Amino acid sequence: MTGESQNIQQLEPFEGPEQIFIGNYQCLPIISTGSSSFISPYNSNVSLSLKHLLHGPTISKNLISVNQFTKDSGVFF
Repeated sequence: MTGESQNIQQLEPFEGPEQIFIGNYQCLPIISTGSSSFISPYNSNVSLSLKHLLHGPTISKNLISVNQFTKDSGVFF
């Protein structure tokens, strides 16, 4: 999840009733979705993927699901 649309490549409008629920029980809107990839800082031959990114403009911090990231990129921790 990110609040910055420039963090997402292949940005598409989000269509659906889902929202982001945060710890204080507040609901934040999702306005777009997409994916992104970047080169590993440890091995320039490895590209890492983030799929199904959510863009909620009111999110103040970027959040990542480690479980989903390992599935999308074929890595482990």
